[in-house]
Amino acid sequence: MAQGGRMPAAKDAVAARKVAKEFESLFVGMMLKSMRETTGKDKLTNGGHGEEVYRSLLDQEYAKAMTERGGVGLAAMVEQQLRKHQDMSKHDNTNPQAKTEVNHENR
Repeated sequence: MAQGGRMPAAKDAVAARKVAKEFESLFVGMMLKSMRETTGKDKLTNGGHGEEVYRSLLDQEYAKAMTERGGVGLAAMVEQQLRKHQDMSKHDNTNPQAKTEVNHENR
């Protein structure tokens, strides 16, 4: 661990990328589920609980595959925002004296 209990920057970057991809995968999965709800029941199998479970799992796998192959671009934007937030947090933590001075001035 680095100074102040923080992970090194490289681990922060990897974590941000992973979280962003997971978020995009979840989003794409929800989008696929919503799209599937607009279509009618399968006339060949007449729907049913088993088919619903299968379709849900299939949509999750489609979402993962789409995200691994570039997705819809959401992961890159989320990662960028997470990295900005991490950088701002690091900047705030590098000068604790400045925080103390601000807090005392506000009282």
